[in-house]
Amino acid sequence: MTALACRLPGRWGRRHGARCLRCQAAGARARSTARLLRSLADEIVPAPVELAPAVLQRIGRQDARAPRRELVRQMAGRYAAAGGVTVATAAAVATGLIRRRSRMPV
Repeated sequence: MTALACRLPGRWGRRHGARCLRCQAAGARARSTARLLRSLADEIVPAPVELAPAVLQRIGRQDARAPRRELVRQMAGRYAAAGGVTVATAAAVATGLIRRRSRMPV
């Protein structure tokens, strides 16, 4: 069978998985990993000491009065750019439709 058959949904996938050794091995690995993760659910892992300074360094300098101001400014710029592209695309489509209609014989 091909790799595509290993991804079949529903009844066909279950029937295939019952016969395919690759799918059975993948299912066993998934069940084993899920069992291991469930056993670790109650374990608390302390954060490394250097994590907080590294995160703050990645975030960069922020305004103490409005810590999210720079992030909001960046997002506003991205939305403005996306809006500009949308408006330009709509204008190009409208121009094309108008030019097409003007060339059509009545």
